[in-house]
Amino acid sequence: MMRTSAWGLVLGAVLGLAGCGWLDGFHGYQGKVVDANGKPLAGVAIASGRAATLSGEDGSFSLADSRGGVTFRKVRYQAREVDPGAGASVVLKASEQPVSVVWDERWQSPAMNGVITYLQGKGFSIQRVRQGELPTGREVYVLPSPAWFNQEAYQAYLRLASEGAKLLVLGEWGGYDGVDFDACNSLASQAGISFVPAAVRVYGTGIGGAGMPDEWLTLRRFESASLASGLSQGIRLFTAGVLEVKDPARALLRTGEDAFRIQAWSGGPQIVAAAGPLGRGSLVALSDTSLFTDENAPDGTAHHRVLDNQAFAVNLLEY
Repeated sequence: MMRTSAWGLVLGAVLGLAGCGWLDGFHGYQGKVVDANGKPLAGVAIASGRAATLSGEDGSFSLADSRGGVTFRKVRYQAREVDPGAGASVVLKASEQPVSVVWDERWQSPAMNGVITYLQGKGFSIQRVRQGELPTGREVYVLPSPAWFNQEAYQAYLRLASEGAKLLVLGEWGGYDGVDFDACNSLASQAGISFVPAAVRVYGTGIGGAGMPDEWLTLRRFESASLASGLSQGIRLFTAGVLEVKDPARALLRTGEDAFRIQAWSGGPQIVAAAGPLGRGSLVALSDTSLFTDENAPDGTAHHRVLDNQAFAVNLLEY
């Protein structure tokens, strides 16, 4: 009886370690990230050594290797480092500090004064950089539609991500000569995301005329509930490009079935937003910049004020 009981204790301990992933060949770590109220947190950047991933919509994560401490980072929450042996449930506490954002305007980005003012009104602390080097120690760095780039900037962004920063890279459609796809991809590809020099169209929605291929896409169905939070009308993209993803990145937003990629004539849903881990931080990509610009639509409404575009900017920064 004593031997049986002892074996039962050993087996229980083994199963407990297996649940944390310690018995597989890669010392993996699986679990779930929640807030103080038990609500699952999506898009949490999770890293240990060279292994990195993002939590899913249900807060779950699977890290391939966790031989040391594991860091957890998400905008509006306090960063945390845990020992994988501590358990499979990780709780992040909300931060009381405003979200610090750097808006990189050094690469001939379009005017985005309106959405920046809106975000500041929502409690974001935004520093606009038009020349010189990027400040360090901020939570989010926004790179909107760079017309050119250089090696120093590329290295600086990678260093920031390695320290846990989140990068938000905004692209454009393939026929737009104001964006350098190589610049966008130099960073995005490190997170498993590619900006494709293409453009998305849909037929017969009536925005550009019945039966005509529309360049403006109204999207109301989101794969990511986090990106859809608080949106009642949806968003409108103004001539969007296309993204492609591979592990460990994941798609966050796609067009509908009626969309097609004009350069490749590839029909069906097209990815327009995605996210992936990068260093100890993350990278979020969107294939359109104009939805946040000061440019006016035909009715005189600034693009960033159309539908829920401004609120969507908040969700992108917080994902």
